[in-house]
Amino acid sequence: MDQAKKLAPALLTLVALVVLWEVVGAALGLRQVIAPLPSAVIAELRDKWMHFPKHAFVTISEIGAAFLVSTILGVGGGVAIVSSRFLSQVCMPLILSLQVIPKIAIAPMILIWFGFGVPGKVVIALTVAFFPVLVNTTAGLHSAPPEILDLARSLHATKLQILQKILFPNALPYIFTGLKISMTLSVVGAVIGEFIGGNQGLGYLIQQSQFEINTPLMVAAIFVLAVIGLAAYGLVVLAERLWVPWDVKHAGQEIL
Repeated sequence: MDQAKKLAPALLTLVALVVLWEVVGAALGLRQVIAPLPSAVIAELRDKWMHFPKHAFVTISEIGAAFLVSTILGVGGGVAIVSSRFLSQVCMPLILSLQVIPKIAIAPMILIWFGFGVPGKVVIALTVAFFPVLVNTTAGLHSAPPEILDLARSLHATKLQILQKILFPNALPYIFTGLKISMTLSVVGAVIGEFIGGNQGLGYLIQQSQFEINTPLMVAAIFVLAVIGLAAYGLVVLAERLWVPWDVKHAGQEIL
């Protein structure tokens, strides 16, 4: 009930904007190829609904796989970097150097290496989504209060115990911040891959609608993609509330 109350203003605003778009667009006689009316988009969803599940499933698979691998590599890499001064001095500059390269520039090469199927799209999305998890995990592990670490060492706690009992729980809010960013970037990366070399997926559907100058279909595919992205983001927020219940000061600021 509380979440419904929080979402109500945004939903009402969205509905009002859609209605305004429909009324103003119809009154001005806007061409559908330029600014399709919401009614035309809904009609496209209704008439071609059989195409969307297949493409949506492919995109969701790519997003899910990229997010899962990003989580494993980002969290594991953050722990490794914090645990080793050598890795911190060597790996972080290299990772940062790779991160500043525009992914759209290296995406064709990735598709050549890993193929034009789902694995290639997952790798492209992974290169986009991995970095926020790594950086936030590293920052979170470094944020533990020094006095608590000194106390643990004075009690002869092992490095593994310090990691399990102090560092990792303290880093969880940071990690989930990185995961929320990673989830949104996984969506972006999957669509980039489908734009460049796909024959299925919502990104491919958007590109095909562009070639066909079918703007209502394009907007319909973008709408479906937005719903998937919001749902995925909501799942991460839900997981954060289950795993980090003590971080209540941020709970009221979330979208979902």
